[in-house]
Amino acid sequence: MKVGIMSMQRIENYGSFLQAYCLRQILEEMGQNIIFIDYIIEPCIVKEPERVIIHHSIPYRILRKIYYWFKDLCDFISGKKFKEKKLESMRLRIQYKNYLRELGITEERTENTPVDLLIIGSDEVFNCLQTNSYVGYSKQLFGEGVNAKRVISYAASAGFTTIDGLKSYGILDQVAYMLKTNFDGISVRDDNTYRLVQSLTGMSPEKHLDPVLIGNLSECIIENNDLNKYVVVYSYEERMSNHNEEAEAIQKFAYENGLKTVSIGNFQKWTDLKIEASPFELLGYIKNAEYVVTDTFHGTIFSIVLHKQFGTIVRESNRQKLTALLKTFSLENRCINNLNDISDILKTEVNYENIEIIREKEKEKTKKYLSSFFNK
Repeated sequence: MKVGIMSMQRIENYGSFLQAYCLRQILEEMGQNIIFIDYIIEPCIVKEPERVIIHHSIPYRILRKIYYWFKDLCDFISGKKFKEKKLESMRLRIQYKNYLRELGITEERTENTPVDLLIIGSDEVFNCLQTNSYVGYSKQLFGEGVNAKRVISYAASAGFTTIDGLKSYGILDQVAYMLKTNFDGISVRDDNTYRLVQSLTGMSPEKHLDPVLIGNLSECIIENNDLNKYVVVYSYEERMSNHNEEAEAIQKFAYENGLKTVSIGNFQKWTDLKIEASPFELLGYIKNAEYVVTDTFHGTIFSIVLHKQFGTIVRESNRQKLTALLKTFSLENRCINNLNDISDILKTEVNYENIEIIREKEKEKTKKYLSSFFNK
């Protein structure tokens, strides 16, 4: 049986890559022939807000130029400027095409390749109100116009897309119609997506875990680093750098405990070390860390899978999916709501024995769901 996966596999992100890798792994273990299918990218219906341009006075602009000229000179003399340029040339986005080969993906896109069964997911495939131009409002992610005999979703997420949002952009009825008519089965991964699908279709979708929580990454982890006694700070590019109080709190905890702070792939300018790594090397760094502080969905998942002491900062943009994830494993106490609580949260032991029991049950549930659509 030829099974296609339509996901966010080309998005330059560790989580997007590893969830695609694990879903393929699960399906191949079940004896299926897997290929990745690209969706047709369509324009975003939500536009990025226009930036407000602040016109500073001429003396301010002159002083600012002098400051940055002097800073660049100091960085050049110390060698820091060269190191930063070298790191910049090795960014995740430049290397990502090498990682795609691990999935059997080439630079040539595969839209409308015929398959017997198309699985849409995991990741935020139903998040049609995002402003990412590499996704847009792609109706193929809702099963529209795909070249497949049967279509299902697996652990799909709508991200921050809500019923009210769909109404305000005038696409509520269209999304409802696509969900009702194009899918032979719908699986979601969080409460917000569950409510959205249930409201639009009148049916209760199945609920499953992200593939990274179901797959087996133990043999893929690359541990080739000689670091010790460090805290991994896992976030999107510079996101925590834009929250000075978070950076200060994490550095304070690290220094009080004799630890270095490390950001990997997506750098935070304030961490002690900034390291480039492949997705499997990333897992190695997280595995050997003393603690992990993250504000991302997959950063939290990596911490759970690798049995780390971790804390998660929840933001409005990911509150829906992160709170659902933590609740699934009774890990609400890992949520950092108050920066003064970082030390207590990180040093509180996690009962991973119970978590592994949940993961095993969910793995069987996933296999049962997927296998029900094979050879039909």
